[in-house]
This record gives sequence, C-alpha cells and structure tokens, in this order.
Amino acid sequence: LRFASIGQTRAARPDVCDVEAEIRGTTSAFEPLARSGRATLRLDLQTGVTAPLSRDAFRVALHNLLDNAVKYGPAGQTVTVRMRRAGENVRIEVEDEGRGVPESDRESIWAPFERGSDDAARTVGGSGIGLSIVRDVVERHGGRAHVDAADSGGARFVLEFPGAAVSTKRKALV
Repeated sequence: LRFASIGQTRAARPDVCDVEAEIRGTTSAFEPLARSGRATLRLDLQTGVTAPLSRDAFRVALHNLLDNAVKYGPAGQTVTVRMRRAGENVRIEVEDEGRGVPESDRESIWAPFERGSDDAARTVGGSGIGLSIVRDVVERHGGRAHVDAADSGGARFVLEFPGAAVSTKRKALV
C-alpha cells in the first residue's frame, strides 16, 4: 500500500522541520514494534537542526529503516538512530547489530523487489520495496541514501538531506 501511494508522497511539499522532533515522534510510534522484535532503540540526536522535509514521506522512510533493522538484526540488539548537521546537510544514520549488508549487495538492495543475496534476506518476510521507497523519498528531497558497514558489524543506513540549518530558537523547558 505504501508503494502504491508513493505518488502522494512525491507531491508533498517540504516544510522546515525540527529534525530531532520528527525522529523522536517516529521512533516513539515505532517503539512497540521494536519491543515485539526484542530490540531497544537508542537515539543520539543533535538538537536545533532544521531541514526542509515532507513530514509524512520522511516518517515513512525512517519507519522502513527501523523496521528493516529490527527484522534483520538479532533479538536483544540495540538499534541506534543518529542525527547531525553535516555542512549544509542533515545526516541521519540507522545502525543495527545484525550481519550487515554484503558489499556486493549495497547498491542493488535499493531496487524495487530486491532483497539481497544472503540467507537472511531470503528468510525474512517482506516484499523488497521498503528501501526503494526510502531512496525515492531521499532523492526527491535532493539528498542521497547509502549503506555501509557499522562498527558493530551490522548495517549502517545513511540518509543525507540538503538544506540543514541550526535553529536559533530555544525550546521552553517543561
């Protein structure tokens, strides 16, 4: 259904968003799924970073990465979400403690219905469209998405969106 509705996502206009708030909202909504997969979410987020994002599209992309991290990683793992401003971009990383993505598959997994060549990719449920949606969302924002090896040996999915700034507004303490 998400793949079929990607046209609606493409048409969404970006708003200047508090990236930390968007990530916190998405991970909070995903928390029950993480718990059911016996995973813990860890956030390492720079505060005050804004970027022009289509909120719904961004949430779909981040949700897909979190879902993959839980599905492909071991029970009991920690999935880490990092966000930092990197020059004119905001860089978001989702890192798991699974087997990682073989170097030979790191480009092909972004194609629709492609699920990778290792045993884990063939045995885990899914249609193989999530990462194509992620890359489409990022590219429609003028950014780029890639995967590399995490220090833990797992996968580190990296999303870079242009137009990052640091907000000068201070959040009220509650």
